[in-house]
Amino acid sequence: MTEKYFGDIIEDKVEGFAKKVDKLIEEKMERKCARVFTRLISVLTSLGLIVGARFLINKGHIITGRICMIIGISALFFEILRIVIFKRD
Repeated sequence: MTEKYFGDIIEDKVEGFAKKVDKLIEEKMERKCARVFTRLISVLTSLGLIVGARFLINKGHIITGRICMIIGISALFFEILRIVIFKRD
């Protein structure tokens, strides 16, 4: 038994596990509550970036604060755009 053989076995196990996780996530995302929950997390993360940016700017970290602000606002914008365009929920 060589290292290549054991590497192939481990790779097969990891790929099998990844396929099971992917299938489970796809099944769960068919539910409305899961979609709403993931959107809520996305919006809250965007708002957290915006609030954190304000805190950073007040502490004197201007460039980092502006980067966080831009990322937060753009993420929030695209989340709202996705809701308006697709109107799935």
